[in-house]
Amino acid sequence: MKKIAFLITFFSILIVSCKDEKSTTEDSVTVATNSESKDYNVEKGIGFWTAENLNLNTTIDTGLATKGELLHNLHCASCHNLNSETLVGPGWKGILKKRKPEWIMNYINNPDAMIDKDPELKKEYERCYIRMPDPHLSEAEARSLLEFIRLNETKG
Repeated sequence: MKKIAFLITFFSILIVSCKDEKSTTEDSVTVATNSESKDYNVEKGIGFWTAENLNLNTTIDTGLATKGELLHNLHCASCHNLNSETLVGPGWKGILKKRKPEWIMNYINNPDAMIDKDPELKKEYERCYIRMPDPHLSEAEARSLLEFIRLNETKG
């Protein structure tokens, strides 16, 4: 019982401490300036996904989005709101205006390497001291999650 009370208190403090600060992420992506991130591609991130092999079209695949919603509920909802408000991690509404789909896919599939290199992710970590855990999603699952994110962008 003491462990549960401790965990509830701990996570409550984390959520409040991160929630009260305004996000330092700007609408435009910052170009990396330090030597550690010199070779990092802020548009793509680190990983397999590129605009070419992602090959998105303008029509949202609702079947994939439905699978992505289930994945969101299972892996992501405890830290990410579907609106723009920060929970533990940033809210998802408007993310496609800040980040390219290939960056999002690479982050889902490779969060540790990207947190170590991406200047904006480093700022998020410094603000909240929580790294996004690797959800260990397959490429197909990550693609479904992206489709759900795209569908969420269309909702008012």
